[in-house]
Amino acid sequence: MNEIAIREQKLYQIKYELDKRKKSMINKGKILKKHTNENEFLQIVLDDYKKYYNHIIDTKKKQLEEFNRLKQYIIATKSNIHSIDINIDRAKLDYKDINNEITKLKSELDQMISNDNINE
Repeated sequence: MNEIAIREQKLYQIKYELDKRKKSMINKGKILKKHTNENEFLQIVLDDYKKYYNHIIDTKKKQLEEFNRLKQYIIATKSNIHSIDINIDRAKLDYKDINNEITKLKSELDQMISNDNINE
């Protein structure tokens, strides 16, 4: 459980850094847009920022897909665990029933042996 918490913490740190860089990139992109008319070189840099920004969008979409798959896996696993818990509870009840039946049969057998009047 601790390993999961550490992994989640790292994911949140990565997400925070990505969000921070994304905001910085957006701000720099806005500044570059304002100045593109003045400098042709800035247009090239702006295009590079657009490519990078689109790359980040694609990466985020892939991450979202993977997290959705992970979510579905966790839901399925949780459902299986619930089924296993139900089966364990049923097995415990069956065990009690069988144990009670054994006790009952032993008692009846002991009674029959102690009252061995029929064979005498």
